[in-house]
Amino acid sequence: MAGGNSHQRSVEKAALGRAGTATPPKKEKPRAREPKLEPKKNPVFIWFAGIGMVSILLGGFGVMPFYYWPGVGMCYAGFSLIILDLFFEPLLKQRYGWKTLLSIFILLLAGAFTRGFVWVSAPLNITGSWFRSDYPEGSTPIAGTNIKWMAGMSELRIDFRNPTNRDYDDVDLYMRVDEGLMDVQQSTSVPCSRIEDAVSVHDSMSNVYQQGPSHGWVRFRCDNLPRGAPAEFVLGIVNDADLQQMLAHPNEMKPSTQISDLFGPKIRPSSVEAAATYRATYRPHTTDQQVNLDGF
Repeated sequence: MAGGNSHQRSVEKAALGRAGTATPPKKEKPRAREPKLEPKKNPVFIWFAGIGMVSILLGGFGVMPFYYWPGVGMCYAGFSLIILDLFFEPLLKQRYGWKTLLSIFILLLAGAFTRGFVWVSAPLNITGSWFRSDYPEGSTPIAGTNIKWMAGMSELRIDFRNPTNRDYDDVDLYMRVDEGLMDVQQSTSVPCSRIEDAVSVHDSMSNVYQQGPSHGWVRFRCDNLPRGAPAEFVLGIVNDADLQQMLAHPNEMKPSTQISDLFGPKIRPSSVEAAATYRATYRPHTTDQQVNLDGF
């Protein structure tokens, strides 16, 4: 029994020795996390989004001042492409609420653009008045002008007024009356310049006798017509029906003949027409009106 116990103890010690010298299990290294892949976006829609922003900027700030309607079209194309991009954006694939809110925001911007730059109300008020104005011959009686008065001349005033709260730019003003026009000058301070088209009475050898009345359109160019500001013009007009008959036979006119001798009685014009072209917040506008005359 004593020998058996000794052998058993020896076996136990050997087992314990082997256990103490056993190699411990290796710890596994934690695996590196794989990078999260962002949803891929179709390059076509990336291009669409870029073109959308460029269209708005280029159209709004580059093209519209010179080519209004093409610029407006580019802006609307830009708004449309941005909304299209929202619906194909992978990051918003399941976020329908965000898509809707962002689309509404873009539509509100497009609406503000339409209200501010497309649906622009820009009327131009045009009024007129006529007076016999029997001023002394040779005088310059009208304030703000240097019109030298002649016998037979009457006074026509045409007023162009901007009634809005925005300025008008690139303003061209046109006037036409069915009587002879001897002179026209501006009586207000808005800077405008006349495009001259003078007419003179001459013989068959082109010897000029005197400056004669003109017919047709008179044009003034104004860079700007400020908000609420008037541009008034005074026209010295004459009844030149007899003169026009004499002009058919200019050789019969003597150099000593005064043009005013051929003027008829002062009469109220039966037709006064005024027209204008101008821009309001880049948008071009035109108007053509028959002017109702006040005065006596």
